[in-house]
Amino acid sequence: MNYLFLEFLAGGLSNALTSGVLNPLDVAKTRMQTQRRAPGAPAPSLLATLRAMRAAGGVTGLFLPGLAASAIREMLYSGVKAGLYVPLRDLFVSAGGGSDAAAKVAAALSTGLLGSILANPIDVVKIRLMRDPSAYRSTLRAVPELARAEGAAGLLRGLAPSALRGACVSAGEIATYDIAKGALRGSGAAPLGRDGVPLHVAASLVAGAAAAVVAAPWDLIKARAMSGTGEAGTLRGVLRGLALEGGLPGSLFVGVLPAYMHLGPHALIAFPVFEQLRHVFGLSYL
Repeated sequence: MNYLFLEFLAGGLSNALTSGVLNPLDVAKTRMQTQRRAPGAPAPSLLATLRAMRAAGGVTGLFLPGLAASAIREMLYSGVKAGLYVPLRDLFVSAGGGSDAAAKVAAALSTGLLGSILANPIDVVKIRLMRDPSAYRSTLRAVPELARAEGAAGLLRGLAPSALRGACVSAGEIATYDIAKGALRGSGAAPLGRDGVPLHVAASLVAGAAAAVVAAPWDLIKARAMSGTGEAGTLRGVLRGLALEGGLPGSLFVGVLPAYMHLGPHALIAFPVFEQLRHVFGLSYL
C-alpha cells in the first residue's frame, strides 16, 4: 500500500508542478477551443489569445485562471495514470508472455481511462475557470456548486470524450516514453545507454510529440463539451457546432499548436521530474 501511495504521489506531483509552470498555454488552448466562431471565420491565433489574456489580467491573467483546479486535476488524473502504470504494466507483461510494447500500451490506456473518470468533475471546473475565472466563487466551492446547479449530469459532463482523451494521452505519453526509453537505451549510444537525465529528456521529446497528435481532436471535443450546457454540451452538439464552424475533420484540430506547445514541454519537464521523484522515494526508474 505504501508502494502504491508513493507511485501515486510521484506521478501526481510531477505533473501538477509542471502544469503550474505551463498554465498560460493551457488557458490559451482552452479559450481557443471553446470560443464559438461564425461559420467560416478563422480560428483565433495562439499569440492573439495570449495577448488578450495579458491585456485583460496582466501576469495573473496568464497564470492564475484555473490554476488550483488544474493542480487538483493532475494529482487525481496523473496520480492514477502514472502511479498505477508500472504495477499494471508488469502485470500485463507477465500475463502476456513478455509482449512488452502491447502490455505498455494496454496499461497506459487503462490507467489514463481510470484517471480521467476519477478527475472528471474537477476537470469540468478547470475548463470553465480557464474560460471564465468568475465562473465560480472559488475552486473549493466549485464542485459542490456544479453538483447543486446541474446535478450528476454536470459532474459527468464531457466524460466520454474526456475518458477517450485521457486514455489516448496516456498511451501517447507514458507508453511512448517507456517504449522510447527502451529503444534508446538499447541503442547503447552514450549517454543514452543508461538511465539518467539525458535518456529521460530524449524519451520525453518523443512522448510529447506523440501525445499532442493523438490527443488533439479529443482535447477539443472535451473542452467544448465541458464548457457547454444543454445540447451544446453533448457530443452530438459539439460535433454539429464544429461542422458548421469549419467543417470536419479540419476543425477538430483547432488549438493543436498550443496543445503541442503545452504537451511537448509538459512531457519534457514532467517525465524527468517524475523519474527523479521516483528515485527520491526509493522506487526504480520507469
